[in-house]
Amino acid sequence: MSVPLVSIITATHNAEKHLNECITSVLNQTYHNFEYIIIDGASTDNTIEIIKKYSHKLTYWVSEPDDGIYDAWNKGLAKANGDWIAFVGADDILYPNALQTYIEHIVQHPNRNNLEFVSANIELVEEDLSTIRLVGEAWKWESFRKSMVTWHVGTFHSKYLFAKYGMFNKSYKISGDYELLLRPKSLLVTSFINQVTAKMRLGELVI
Repeated sequence: MSVPLVSIITATHNAEKHLNECITSVLNQTYHNFEYIIIDGASTDNTIEIIKKYSHKLTYWVSEPDDGIYDAWNKGLAKANGDWIAFVGADDILYPNALQTYIEHIVQHPNRNNLEFVSANIELVEEDLSTIRLVGEAWKWESFRKSMVTWHVGTFHSKYLFAKYGMFNKSYKISGDYELLLRPKSLLVTSFINQVTAKMRLGELVI
């Protein structure tokens, strides 16, 4: 199996509550060809100390004021070298085999050289990680044009997607990831993995 490089980007701001759990879920992946980038928005709690604890395992991190999560993601993209990019929230948790699941699917896909966006199922959870429900469905333009049916922690983005359609529009506060994926319209080249790859807390949104 080929081993594409994966860039994982986490944006943080006063994220001390769950950040350690998030970082360890990334670092403990069974797939090892990845880089981890953390962009912090000048946190004033214990976030920086947590990041520093793992700094020797991070490819890049910075703490400075930003204009929101999409500005932070764009900063991360500017430092990313991966063939595929994933965005993991500071209170999200990746399953240990998440990256392996995506990469195996991608390299075995008959249209792997043209894929731009791959999504999977995720588990929505409470603060204590108790399950709320499973979500995820195959991307279809007919439904996606009406509402965002994918969840960013359960998606992989090809580097060519950003080269072709641009970066995130930081003027959006909560829907910039949706707006980016609307740009290709029906031309977006996608695939779906019917497996759960992450837990996403629906409590306090940490960005």
